Amino acid sequence: MSYQKSHQNKVYVYPQLHGVDLVFLRIGGVGLGNLLFPFARAVIFAKRYGFRLIAPTWFQIKLGPLMRGEEDKRLYSDLFDSCDYINGIKKFLILFFKKLNGDIYVDNLPWDIISHSNYPLVFIFKGMGNLFDDIKDGHAIVYEEILKITKERHLSKIKNNKEFIIGIHIRMGDFVVNKNETAAFSYRADLGWYMGCIDRIRQVLQYPAKALIFSDGNEHELSRVLQMGSVEKVYYGSAISDILALSKCDVLIASRSTFSMWASYLGRMPTLYPPGFREIVHLDCFEGDVSGDEDLPERLKSDLMIRFKQKSE
Repeated sequence: MSYQKSHQNKVYVYPQLHGVDLVFLRIGGVGLGNLLFPFARAVIFAKRYGFRLIAPTWFQIKLGPLMRGEEDKRLYSDLFDSCDYINGIKKFLILFFKKLNGDIYVDNLPWDIISHSNYPLVFIFKGMGNLFDDIKDGHAIVYEEILKITKERHLSKIKNNKEFIIGIHIRMGDFVVNKNETAAFSYRADLGWYMGCIDRIRQVLQYPAKALIFSDGNEHELSRVLQMGSVEKVYYGSAISDILALSKCDVLIASRSTFSMWASYLGRMPTLYPPGFREIVHLDCFEGDVSGDEDLPERLKSDLMIRFKQKSE
């Protein structure tokens, strides 16, 4: 162990985010849900071996959200405080040295390479990997790190709900209409499906639980759902604050989006996905697809009642 520790000060871990990484900003890039995957894997790896993290390049320039006039421009320049990470000029210089694919060495660290290197080594984590399969066992580490680096202004509006809340994520924007009923990512679920889920959850609870919609769609696009009783659209000011606020809800009606999946991963609540979409995130309670017109699964009903009773006590 002392041999390993003596070499830790020359080893770094870098979450290389999607897009053209210019060290201080990125051109292009994907949504925050996708960007969190390499970050989470890097954090777990760095904590496991005691290596220093290099600050990821969160700031990105992306035209799509600007052209569509979305509330969230997805720049991600002011979400996180990376003061505890390697940053600035030192980050720029270290990234010139030898880089290794971190995913290859997760369970078999190459101490022979590390010990014979006279220069810094950087383990790189990039891409979405195996989604949540790679980070299921690291939930506590990832959640703690996200809360630690998220700036206070994005956390201050998020509160623990005293009443039972139905969280709904309706992804529109760059998601296309699902004409062929395909269950893949990046397809919209019909608004009628969300409405049916709200109704059936309330029927199980025998209570008109409040529902909060998190969406990049405008009120006109969401009008059918908003016309239901006790349903409102909310926005907490940023992508990370919305993910964290959504994770505080008692049940999640999700979209086919990693944004929804991150809320489910962090909150570990019962999660309903559109028909045919069966991505598994945490397995702490019901998590699966439900149809638009059939009765809810018994496991889901049980989990709903447990949470509802906890809030009622």
